[in-house]
Amino acid sequence: MRKREKGSVKGYAFLISLIVILVSYMFLIYNETLAVEGKLNPAFSMWSIPSFFFLGTLYFLIFPKREIKLKPFPSPAQEKKEIEKKRFKRTSINFHLMDRYLLRSFIPYFLLSLLAISSLFIIMDFAQIVEEITRNKVSLKVVFYYYLFSLPKNLYDFIIPLCILSSLGIGIALLEKNREITALKALGVSFSRISLSLLAMTFAIGIISFLFAEIYLPEINQKGEDYRDMIFGKKNLPKFARLFGQDTYVASDKGWIYKYRTFDKKNLSIIGFEGFNFSQKPEIFLLAREIYFADGKWIVSEGAERKIFEDRIEFKKLEKDIYNLPDGVEVFSSIFDNPSNLNLVKLKRYISNLKRAGYKPYSWEVKLWQKVFYPFFILLIGFIAIVFSFSFKSTHQIWGNLARILFIGLLYWILIIFFGKMGEMQMLKPFLAAFSPNFLFMIFGLYYYLGIKD
Repeated sequence: MRKREKGSVKGYAFLISLIVILVSYMFLIYNETLAVEGKLNPAFSMWSIPSFFFLGTLYFLIFPKREIKLKPFPSPAQEKKEIEKKRFKRTSINFHLMDRYLLRSFIPYFLLSLLAISSLFIIMDFAQIVEEITRNKVSLKVVFYYYLFSLPKNLYDFIIPLCILSSLGIGIALLEKNREITALKALGVSFSRISLSLLAMTFAIGIISFLFAEIYLPEINQKGEDYRDMIFGKKNLPKFARLFGQDTYVASDKGWIYKYRTFDKKNLSIIGFEGFNFSQKPEIFLLAREIYFADGKWIVSEGAERKIFEDRIEFKKLEKDIYNLPDGVEVFSSIFDNPSNLNLVKLKRYISNLKRAGYKPYSWEVKLWQKVFYPFFILLIGFIAIVFSFSFKSTHQIWGNLARILFIGLLYWILIIFFGKMGEMQMLKPFLAAFSPNFLFMIFGLYYYLGIKD
């Protein structure tokens, strides 16, 4: 029992040490930024954090017997009593109770991993944007809302898969270390049955994440990008942008409302463009089959302009004429340039619009199929973590087991990126580019799964 207590304390001590180091690194970068701008003494900015830790180390060296009073561990007798309460009254296994016990063993580690990795992401991202925050004098409220709306996308993309890998790796290693898996096998519970409840939990997380991404994530992503633009001081960005039917509507802060079918970010051209300005006299209506941006100016290749005065209406035909739109190309390039800003239905509709306009949106189609396979991807992540945790001979070594699981997960991730790029370069069909890495790792996992002895 003592070894288990020490192992738990070491794990929490490692996590606390990691958080302290990351927080101190964040403050060190912030102090350096203030010193560069002349708002803080350079010597103080560089030596304040090390001095604080030096004084803290001296304090604990001088008073080594002072200990932080933590919640005492239960005595062996108390632990034995608790185990007796949880012991089954019959020799046959209660599967419902077993499933609940296994889930209770993994959910705390999943939540702890979620907190740790999310904190790590925020700290690393803050270190990159701290200069922009101080340069543009961004308020703490804007920074808070930026992380509030940008964190869900990162949770969906990589934090939740990493948490599943780490929590299953740690949890299975602890169960093996305490011989709880051996006890379940002695009661006749197979490896497949043990894995079933864990896979069900993983699949439930994948389905919930998928539904959240389809219903709420596009709008949240857009808000996160808006707050990021505020931090980086970007101006002339649209106040409002939505995809309705087959068209995109944008309301700029210059008084114009734009409606267009597709925007080619590579060639900076817009197909099916309509612009309206009702905020001034005369009212202006601009219609164009295509309008493109070149040399800092908008050029209407084929279109017409109508101006409505109080006493007359003027009509002008445009043919490769320069037109003085008040907004630049960044207003349109910032809209829907990320597939995560669209759910499956709107993304499929957007791809259809691009195809009708004569484009080949292979990268968008790859992202579409990757969205479709996301629940399967999460399920496969859990399957990989479970299978390879039981495949290793030294499963009781928690941190070694976790490192191996994360390494295998990293290989899986690299494979997804590699096949995705092949699909974008038209070397594979978009469906195969999204499905192939999942299929290959499923075969790889099944090979090791069949080699595990019950």
